[in-house]
Amino acid sequence: MARAIFKLSEEDLDLIQIRIKNFEGDAEKVINDYLRDGANVKFIKSITNLIPVSNINKRHAKTSNPLDTKFYNLALYIHTKSKFNYLYFPQNAEGQSRNNSPNDFMEKGIEAEYDNVVNEMIEKLQRKMEEI
Repeated sequence: MARAIFKLSEEDLDLIQIRIKNFEGDAEKVINDYLRDGANVKFIKSITNLIPVSNINKRHAKTSNPLDTKFYNLALYIHTKSKFNYLYFPQNAEGQSRNNSPNDFMEKGIEAEYDNVVNEMIEKLQRKMEEI
């Protein structure tokens, strides 16, 4: 199974902790809601755009909604649906892809949207603080 996990860098975690310390509402809920309703969509789109396409004339994972997400408290786990677990092979350069270099499209997709997601998360906390 190809998979990626969104994790905050230490620097960004410090920024968010500063916002949370001044937050009088339920910061945990704001962050969890954003991960579930905003961040997951951005990450899935970014990762899907990077999925490799073979030369074989068939329906490809890139156009077939191959990713799913699981939410944990303050965490987002993105993975392939079981039908698309074969994406593990190009990601790790195994099987028929062994002569290629690994194509870590999952991590690259997370990295491509990382700054946008962190900034929006901070913005959501800021807006919620202003409402209170």
